[in-house]
Amino acid sequence: MATPRAEAGLNWADALRLPALALALVACQLGVWTFGFERVRRVLLAQRAGVRAAGASCGPVAAGGDDLRTARWCARRVNGVARRLRLPANCVARSLVLAGWLRRRGVGAEVWFGVRRVAPAAMSAHAWVQVGTDVVNDAPDIDRRYAPFPRAVG
Repeated sequence: MATPRAEAGLNWADALRLPALALALVACQLGVWTFGFERVRRVLLAQRAGVRAAGASCGPVAAGGDDLRTARWCARRVNGVARRLRLPANCVARSLVLAGWLRRRGVGAEVWFGVRRVAPAAMSAHAWVQVGTDVVNDAPDIDRRYAPFPRAVG
């Protein structure tokens, strides 16, 4: 009988990273509320894409493997931890943490923002992460449901 940890595709090292991921989500959410988006973005996305940290494994195929599969694996972990937090981590916090995590592992992740009209006088905004042209932490068609801003952030 497989354990819940094994069914989730987590080895012990990955399972031990989850509390740090929860802390990062809370810190990011509080940071955006306190210091503003731009300051938090600069800190989290400071690592340049293409520079893989030594020994940094994000998941089962991170080391020299398929960046898109790695990004989706990491996104499932970020979204899973975010769902279990008492403090809600909104799409901005989830996207910034995920993009920072992926960039530290050499995956070229970008945070995108989009807006859509939900009523005649109301708008809704959303953030998501893309690796190349693929959305990794949300529905694949999110960039069609929200009108993306002209360029990615970070």
